[in-house]
Amino acid sequence: MRIGNDLFVKRVQRIPGKLLVTSENPRYAPFEIDLSNTQDDIAIIGRVEWYGRSID
Repeated sequence: MRIGNDLFVKRVQRIPGKLLVTSENPRYAPFEIDLSNTQDDIAIIGRVEWYGRSID
């Protein structure tokens, strides 16, 4: 996700009139973005997927 010039890897949930933005890292508190009153340019620019396997 991009907010202004900053890039983030976050979980984003759309709730009426807002976005709820959370992190997997518990050190970062969730925050809401009020879509009716934001001056930031916000964009969802990708999706992160994880794939793991054993290396022999």
